[in-house]
Amino acid sequence: MSCTSSSILPNDSESQTLADGNWELLRADGAGAVLKVFGKWNNVSDFAELYQGRSTQDVTRIFSDELTIEANTIKGKKNIETFYIR
Repeated sequence: MSCTSSSILPNDSESQTLADGNWELLRADGAGAVLKVFGKWNNVSDFAELYQGRSTQDVTRIFSDELTIEANTIKGKKNIETFYIR
C-alpha cells in the first residue's frame, strides 16, 4: 500500500509526502473491523532559504496505528485522524 501527496505552497515552496506500508486485519464482525496499519512516512520539502538559495529537507518517520472501522467512521488511535464515510 502506498500513497503520495504533493503541494505547492504560497512562498514557492514544494512539499511531497509518500506513505508506504502494509496492513493486517486484526478483528472483524458484523459491527465493524480493526486493522493494524504500519510503514514509513517520508516528507520531502524544497524551499527557498534567504541568502542560501533552494534547500531540500527530507524527513522519514516510522508509523504504526490501529484503525477501527464502524458504520460511518474510521478512527485511528495514534497517528490517523477520524474519517467519516458517507
